[in-house]
Amino acid sequence: MADADPRAIHQNAVVIDGANTSKFDEAMFHRLLVGGVTAVNATVAVFDNFKETMLKICAWMRLYTQFDALIMPIRRTEDFAAAKEYGKLGIILGLQNTAAIEEDLELIPVLKGMGVRIMQLTCNERNYVADGCFERVDAGLSRFGLEVVKRLNEHGILIDLSHAGPRSTLEAIERSEGPVAITHSSPEALCDYPRNKTDEQIKLLAQKGGVFGCTFWPQCLKKGPKSALSDYVDTIDYVVDLVGINYAAIASDFCMNRTKTELQKFQGGRAKPWWTVDLDWPVVMPEGLRDAGDYPNITAELVKRGYSERDITKILGGNFIRLFEQAW
Repeated sequence: MADADPRAIHQNAVVIDGANTSKFDEAMFHRLLVGGVTAVNATVAVFDNFKETMLKICAWMRLYTQFDALIMPIRRTEDFAAAKEYGKLGIILGLQNTAAIEEDLELIPVLKGMGVRIMQLTCNERNYVADGCFERVDAGLSRFGLEVVKRLNEHGILIDLSHAGPRSTLEAIERSEGPVAITHSSPEALCDYPRNKTDEQIKLLAQKGGVFGCTFWPQCLKKGPKSALSDYVDTIDYVVDLVGINYAAIASDFCMNRTKTELQKFQGGRAKPWWTVDLDWPVVMPEGLRDAGDYPNITAELVKRGYSERDITKILGGNFIRLFEQAW
């Protein structure tokens, strides 16, 4: 593909960011559009309860109205084509935890009705549903968790396992009636970090039709804050070599406009006081991927490595669209 034009490939592709935890504002919307992004899985809530989460969803409703010329909600797969056609940024409302359902399964369809389309089972720590990747033991899904998986399937909310523990990850993939996602992680073989996933987990995910979103988050990459674009694309190469082109995707895990305290709370959860959480600050994203306008650099690097336009289009967003068609 030496004669391929990365700019044209990127411009024509539907580009989906599998996870973005930024605090969104007008400037952020503009930068994502400059980066050629069609849609983002926007983190609405992490450890928030039902009422807190609903208030944050209501804030997104106001943003849809206030910035109607820039953004639109993604509630069905046909909306991706519409966002691309109108040059708007599609917003997929995602929860990075099941804290919002509290202990009530009947809140799942309520959240679905409010626009939530992706839900992580847990974020780093143990909850009523599953064990997180930073827990001291690895007990897997609870009985309640098995029912949550079933209900999420029934109501068409995609299950995300990015911050789940090893046993919880495998059990959720096995128990889910449909494919699930690991929207933002990295292969453990390249970087031994609790959030990263083993070859076994990635293979089982792909066997069930799921998608693995490779994250920019520096702690998940082999060189940490010294990582660069090439180190990031190495993770895409690894997943493609391991399970094939149909199961790899991208995820920034940008946390732009977030304070150190907010990120410490995200990492520490309810069990660990935020001020005790060790966090490199400021967070240094990989060189070449430090701004929301940098997504085209991924396409350029994939072209450089010999990926075809068809395969690049799958990685940038096509694989996620196929998964959403099955899950939603």
